[in-house]
Amino acid sequence: MSDEESDPIRLISEKEPTDNEILAFVGKAGDAWKEITAFLNDNYDFVLEKRNYGEKWGWAIRFRKSNKTWCALYPLKDCFTTQIIFGKKEVEKFQAARDDFSEFVLNKFDNTKQLHDGRWMFFTVEDSILIDDLKKLMKIKPNV
Repeated sequence: MSDEESDPIRLISEKEPTDNEILAFVGKAGDAWKEITAFLNDNYDFVLEKRNYGEKWGWAIRFRKSNKTWCALYPLKDCFTTQIIFGKKEVEKFQAARDDFSEFVLNKFDNTKQLHDGRWMFFTVEDSILIDDLKKLMKIKPNV
C-alpha cells in the first residue's frame, strides 16, 4: 500500500500487452491484480479497453460502461495504480459510509480535489492490503 508514486516504471510498449505480460510486469502485486480484475469481471458488465497513453504514461486498462470510464488500472513495475472516479452522488454515498473505510482511504478521499465532475482517486497497490477497501469503494458506484 502506498500513497505516492516515486517515479514509477510504467508499462511502455508499441504493441498491446497480453494479460500474461501485464501480470508479469506487476510482479509481486500480481495476486492483488488478479483479485481486483476478477471482482470487476464477476460483478459488473464492462467493456474492457486497453489504452496506450504513450511514452510518458504507458498502458492502462479501462473498465467502461455507457461510454464512460468507470475505473482504470495502470500497470507499473511490481505494483499498479487503481483509478476510481466518483461523481457527485458517489461522493455523497462515500460521506455517508465513511466509518466503513480505513484511515488511509479516508485521508486519500479528503485530500483528493473535488472537480466539477467529481473526484478522481488514485491508489497505488503493491499487495492485497487495499483490496477490500477498493472493492467497497467500487460498490458505491452504480452498476448501470
